[in-house]
Amino acid sequence: MSKRLSSAALISAKVWREHGFVSAINAAEDWYSVEHIGIDQGDILLMIANDQDGFVWNLFSQIEPVQRALDAMGFVESTGDYAVPPAFLEQVKGG
Repeated sequence: MSKRLSSAALISAKVWREHGFVSAINAAEDWYSVEHIGIDQGDILLMIANDQDGFVWNLFSQIEPVQRALDAMGFVESTGDYAVPPAFLEQVKGG
């Protein structure tokens, strides 16, 4: 087994336990919650699915009221790999 696969397996064992995904992680600090919060489990699955191919966000953002709300808040399409809230962007631009 490669070092990368063995590291992934170790992290997986810390993230997924007897009752499902733990409620929070900070892999950079090697900290993994021992708590499980049931209401989080569905959201976690949606985030994992969305990370794979963006399907969840693409489907969600096609909903007309969602599009109007994003427009009203000043969100714009981005090709970057991170999100910047419009208010912060205004501060940076000096607006």
